[in-house]
Amino acid sequence: MAGERVRETNPFTIGQPLLGQHSLRTRSPYAARIEALWQQMREAVIAAFPEAPGLPDDSSQYLAQVESRYRFDAYHSLSIEGYQVNYDLIERIRQGGVNATPNPQIFAAEDTYSRFQSFSTFWFFTGLKT
Repeated sequence: MAGERVRETNPFTIGQPLLGQHSLRTRSPYAARIEALWQQMREAVIAAFPEAPGLPDDSSQYLAQVESRYRFDAYHSLSIEGYQVNYDLIERIRQGGVNATPNPQIFAAEDTYSRFQSFSTFWFFTGLKT
């Protein structure tokens, strides 16, 4: 190779890391684009949302609404996660009367109901009751 110089370098030598805003990790151009769009449209997006409703005036009425929707919310949540459940199974677990061989569907539905009860108990004991 005429006219070219060969420089020996050690590929295992690590240079001094960059500090501050620079990162050693390569940034995705998609992530940079999304961040730029968010910075550009942030205020418009926030303005499009309604005011937060705040705490309900009547927490017992609120808990009754949550309770009435539990069966549907549990069914959709478990179905999205891939469990084969139905409204009858969810209701039987809610009533405490499942007499079946334990399986992943029953365990997941019982866990969902346990979390629901934890939410209701938390809401009741945080002083938000009427």
